[in-house]
Amino acid sequence: MPFRPLLAPGRVVLVDDATPASTRADVLGLAAGLLARHGGLDAPRVEHLLVQREAMASTGIGFGIAIPHARMPGLAEDVGVFLRLPHPVDFAAVDGVGVDLVFAMAVEEANVQAHLRRLAAIADRLGSPASCTALRAAKDQAALEHQLLDAGHYQSAA
Repeated sequence: MPFRPLLAPGRVVLVDDATPASTRADVLGLAAGLLARHGGLDAPRVEHLLVQREAMASTGIGFGIAIPHARMPGLAEDVGVFLRLPHPVDFAAVDGVGVDLVFAMAVEEANVQAHLRRLAAIADRLGSPASCTALRAAKDQAALEHQLLDAGHYQSAA
């Protein structure tokens, strides 16, 4: 399962300092809005599901990475967005490190096994030190998008 089509051009966002993203709630709201826009979904519903999932256990997997996700019934196509935040945000991650790399998803509720495989693959790919360094070093939106969508080691991810 490649990052494409889950991630596509326009779904990779280099968040700037002007965008409110200083709390976990801010980040989940931002991610929900982007998921809704790109997936034709209801933003308040997506945000509610992301917050509800986050309340069960943090999606901060460590190394400054979070993978918030919402399982939604009747979703025609899974959709993802990637955010690189300007400053780390407390996500209550397992290692206590603030999150600045966020891969958010809305996925079909009934497709549990595929969803779990995708989460594991995303965590594996994003969790490598080399991947994190490359994503954090991307100088602009185009470079960040290239790292996620075009760089060879990401083609078979997720």
